[in-house]
Amino acid sequence: MARLGKRKFGGKECWCVFWYDYSKGSLKIREVRCSAKYADNERLRNKLLRKYQDKEDVIKREIRLHGIKKIQQTDFIIDDLIKIYLEHKNKLVELHSIGKPGITKESFYLTTLHLRSFQDFCIINKITFTSQLNSEMINNFRRFIELKKFATPTKNKVFSVVKTFFNFYRYDEIPKFFNVDVINHLLRNFRCDDNFAFHFTTEQLQKILKEALIHDSEKCKITRESKKDNSQPDKAKFVPVLQHILLFMLTGMRLSEGLTLRWDDVDLKSGIIRVKSNKTHKIRIIPLVNDMHANIAPTFLEILKCWKAKSKSDYVLPHDNSTKPYNLQKPLIVFKNSVKMPDLTFQNLRKNFESYLISFGVPSSIDAIWLGHSPAVAEKHYISYVFSRLQGKTIEQAMQIDKILDKILIFYRTDKYLIA
Repeated sequence: MARLGKRKFGGKECWCVFWYDYSKGSLKIREVRCSAKYADNERLRNKLLRKYQDKEDVIKREIRLHGIKKIQQTDFIIDDLIKIYLEHKNKLVELHSIGKPGITKESFYLTTLHLRSFQDFCIINKITFTSQLNSEMINNFRRFIELKKFATPTKNKVFSVVKTFFNFYRYDEIPKFFNVDVINHLLRNFRCDDNFAFHFTTEQLQKILKEALIHDSEKCKITRESKKDNSQPDKAKFVPVLQHILLFMLTGMRLSEGLTLRWDDVDLKSGIIRVKSNKTHKIRIIPLVNDMHANIAPTFLEILKCWKAKSKSDYVLPHDNSTKPYNLQKPLIVFKNSVKMPDLTFQNLRKNFESYLISFGVPSSIDAIWLGHSPAVAEKHYISYVFSRLQGKTIEQAMQIDKILDKILIFYRTDKYLIA
């Protein structure tokens, strides 16, 4: 096994990692100076030692699979490399489960899923060995992903996972077998041109809230998709959507901010919401009423009071027998397909809120503070000027959803839905 020790270099003692290169016919001890790897203290030296212990394990596994002659070659079976890489990732999952540095099960699942796209490409093009991977093939893989019906961030995530897979062998495990720098350059990210400004029309906003109210009042059941661990999907069950839609439509929060919002962060007397951003790690204030720039959502404040009176949780949004509110992304996909609103996403609700604020006359500097980003980001990606709004006295009236909000308030007070 690899071990730490000292050796003199130029008359000066230096820490080294001594490890066994099992890929040679006779065991050969190799050495790596810790200072060359910037391991200048005990913690970093131990981390470097563990890295080379893992390297020994990987080479031994390769020998068991292919024998010494095979591992001395520079040509490897791609499926075997992926298998070894996923075994390494699975170890990190186990470490994470016992509280040590590692990765989550969700991250491991996404890594496996994105590597499967690369495996599918290799199968289609009959690529088995690493020697078959050249610039032309990597460009073909790029076009292969480009034609997939993925969102641009998902395509870029596939590239990121594949590049990490190649770099794993470049730096840590098996000696370099082809030019990884070329691959990293060819698998550069797509430009996210779909990150454009957006707003819903007033008619669309009315339809979204009306359909969500009907869905919650009639307790419509939604069948969830298959779980990540490939087990059987849950049976059809009622998943409320109205509370999520209302919160994000009338506050413009990010999804992570809404899911972690607690009642302690909401002052129902003054109508102020204190948002703790998981992205910027800053705290900001969203005033729902009585702000000098806009009276945003007085009716929604009354709805929040109804939620608080019935809530048995520390969190504002409803939760599904867990410590935190459930993520509504999958049920929202089912809901938006049922009401034929493909643009209904939490990010678009955030963009919509900002667009109405700007059109209502709120200065972009104030608007950016409320939503937690810079005016430049707002101008580039969020603000879409709305011409179908009413001026009104509140943002609710500008969106022309004040009447449907009155019905929603009655629904939460009486549990009765008054149609028209």
